Amino acid sequence: MYSKQHNLNKPGSVYQNVSGASAMSFREGMRLLPKFLFKTKNRVPNRELPIIKKKIIHDDKAINAHSLTWLGHSSVLIEMNGKTIFIDPHLSQTASPIPFFVKKFYKKPALDLESVLEIDVLLISHDHYDHLDYKSIKRLKDKIKIALVPRGVKKRLISWGVQSERVMEFNWFDEIEIEKISFICVPAQHFSGRGLFDRNTTLWCSWIVKDSFASFFFSGDSGYFNGFKEIGNKFGGFDICMIECGQYNERWRSIHMLPEDVIKSFNDLGGKYLMPIHWGGFALAFHEWDEPINRIYDLCQKHSVPLLTPQIGESVLLGKNYISRKWWGNETTLYNNNSNTNL
Repeated sequence: MYSKQHNLNKPGSVYQNVSGASAMSFREGMRLLPKFLFKTKNRVPNRELPIIKKKIIHDDKAINAHSLTWLGHSSVLIEMNGKTIFIDPHLSQTASPIPFFVKKFYKKPALDLESVLEIDVLLISHDHYDHLDYKSIKRLKDKIKIALVPRGVKKRLISWGVQSERVMEFNWFDEIEIEKISFICVPAQHFSGRGLFDRNTTLWCSWIVKDSFASFFFSGDSGYFNGFKEIGNKFGGFDICMIECGQYNERWRSIHMLPEDVIKSFNDLGGKYLMPIHWGGFALAFHEWDEPINRIYDLCQKHSVPLLTPQIGESVLLGKNYISRKWWGNETTLYNNNSNTNL
């Protein structure tokens, strides 16, 4: 259904989910605003989160390596065939046009920017502040070789100083191959906008990144929808699925998955390992800051889902032994299923 109807989203249009799902109204959002402003207990960590400072190593040994580095929230760095791929980079301290409104849980970015000589491919899933960060783009713009973005987002990057010829826009199911790496833009069920009057004037998406050795899925933001089954049937067998697991609420379940939905989407996608994202960075919902990962952790144990829980800034290397740890709690424990084997 989705591949046949994705051309409903045409340039210059107000974009839509094929299912008809939409975000809550402006009026409902304003009613909930006081709950966002006055944070309840445990919505933010009561301690500084441990960070591993990530450096990018530029040498010949990286040519055959495939690694993922979670940099907090939904920022992921992929090093693949000697290429550096950065997804939804967020290196600043806020995720809101009002600086004090949504502040990051940790003060310094997990990426050592001095080690970034160039970004071979920048991927953006949508234009919300916690995924498309102005300060990050400004700091990285001269290092970006090419940026792949959903329709309508190009103009934002150009206005922030990224050269026009370095930005390519994609519709759902568009794809491109760069240096023997395929990048496929696939549907998500979400919405877009950065202000009061631009809702859904840009597209939102998930991304597939694959080569002859490995295949990765990055969900961006999405509610659960039948499109995951189509993506799994068409492109499935992903080595690692990076799926959003936080900032949910029953009120907006159609555009942000609950933990139970995450497991369903992972099974639909045909993934080998689940790596939760969209948590550990900001308080954008009313749940406790670590509730998403705790619920996912328990559900994965119950359903025998291989789980990857890298610390912020920690790299997961395919072909190497990896042991998931419950590092965010008061006591570090090991995940007790087969996710502690070679990836």
